Parts: sequence; structure tokens; C-alpha cells
Amino acid sequence: MRKIGLTIILLLLCNSIGYGQDNKPLSTKVYYKFSRQGNIYSFSGKFPVNNNTNCIMDVIYDFDHLKKFTLGVDSVELIRKDSNYYEVRYSYHKLFLKAKTTFRRVLNKEQRIVTSEMIGHDQNSILFPKPLASHGYYRIREDKTGCWFEYFRECEIEPKSLDGLYFYIAEKEAINHLYTIKEYIEKTCP
Repeated sequence: MRKIGLTIILLLLCNSIGYGQDNKPLSTKVYYKFSRQGNIYSFSGKFPVNNNTNCIMDVIYDFDHLKKFTLGVDSVELIRKDSNYYEVRYSYHKLFLKAKTTFRRVLNKEQRIVTSEMIGHDQNSILFPKPLASHGYYRIREDKTGCWFEYFRECEIEPKSLDGLYFYIAEKEAINHLYTIKEYIEKTCP
């Protein structure tokens, strides 16, 4: 049984989106921090932007853009849409884990922020920790040092024996996502 558990851990590590992909040149202009307290983790990251802020807001909210810069999922599906929010479902299938997570994404143009909150999660694995709550945002903020793009995510998971692996994968995926969105914004917005 111990060998099976070790094999599962190694396979998940090798198949996680973040594993081996944190080899991008570290920019002195990209800052991030991952922290964990118990079964809650938070990730915050930022980088300076000189791009058109209206275009950036469109990129971080528009569903068609979201599909293009969301990596490591099998599908991204629009569930419901209103004038200032929509609900999106992400589907994952990695080895023994199948999961579907639904988020509500809300746009606030005046504050230049897009918030997201998990409103549902289903998975087939009892070995891997299940997310209990998750929320975050993308935001454009100006201060005396310039204009910044900020990304924040906080997630609470159920305590399980594989939670260390979950946090490792979550950190790698968050770093990768920050660099991916930076590259996408630079490519898409003049």
C-alpha cells in the first residue's frame, strides 16, 4: 500500500502543470509570495504594466481571453452570464483525479478589479484534498511607484495526508499562471 501511495505522489508531481516549468527567467519586475497557514494557502503576485488599462481589463474579464490564458485544464466552460458577472466551470483530469470547479467572476470597472469566488467543486478522489473555499482577484492598481497588475488567490482545503503535495502543486501553478498572464497581456495589449 505504501508503494502505491508513493507511486501516486510521484505521478502527480510529474504530471502537475507547475512541475519543471518554473524555469522561466526570473524577472526582477515580477514579485510573488506563497504562504501557508494550516490548510489555507494564499498567493499574491504583481508586475508593472505600461499597457492600455482598458485592454488589460478586457483581457482579465472576457471569457474568450480567459480560455486562452488558462493552462492546465481540460476544458473551460461558460455556465451563466449576466451584465457584470459570469460563472465558469474548469474541468481537470490528471491520472486518478477528475475534478470540476465552478467560479463566479465579477467585474468592477470603477475599481479596476475582477474578483472570483468558488461556488462549486466536485471530484472523484478521496485521497487528494478537496478545496473547501477559494477566492481571489485580478486588479490594476496605481501608486507612487507606477501602475501594477496584481493577482491574488486564497484557498482552503480539507486536511488530508497529501495536502503537502497539493500545496506544492498549487504554488507551482500559481507562479506559472502569473507569468502566463503577464506574457498574454504583453502580447495582447499595446
